[in-house]
Amino acid sequence: MSSAVKGVALVPGAAQGFGRAISLCLAADGFDVALIDLPIKQAFLEDVKLEIVHNSVRRSAVILADVSLEKEVKDMVNEVVKQLGSLDAMVANAGVLLPTPLATLIESELHRRLPQYLDISIADLDAILAVNVRGLFLYQYAAIQIIGAGGSSARRHWRAYPLGRAPACTRHQSSPCVG
Repeated sequence: MSSAVKGVALVPGAAQGFGRAISLCLAADGFDVALIDLPIKQAFLEDVKLEIVHNSVRRSAVILADVSLEKEVKDMVNEVVKQLGSLDAMVANAGVLLPTPLATLIESELHRRLPQYLDISIADLDAILAVNVRGLFLYQYAAIQIIGAGGSSARRHWRAYPLGRAPACTRHQSSPCVG
């Protein structure tokens, strides 16, 4: 566990799955973590927050927001700064998947069962695009405005690494948290 605070990281979709794991990893690596998810997942977020505070002695904030809604995203980013003092990193994690995960099928089975995966409603498609495309753009844009305004030359050496859901789903791999 790192004793020095490396900054504040924003993690959308932090209530469970990749987001939860990434949040715990970032806290163990020295970040204070803003845990973001939908209001219906507040209890899960509170559990992640307790685990962060107990295991890594880091600060954590639970912020409820729908990343597909511009006003909620702007309010979310401002709330991160209000509660944790800054915003230094964000993780591209929030996402909606198809009702049945394509990634779980082997190629031969995929060809046999492909028609059932094409049976997706327009409402499902709209929800997927609202979060995975629009939401991703909105929260990255809002976070960059805050991170860029900091102008910290101490972080110029930082690099991006594929820690979010998209790299894991598209390449079937996920990079570990590295210091």
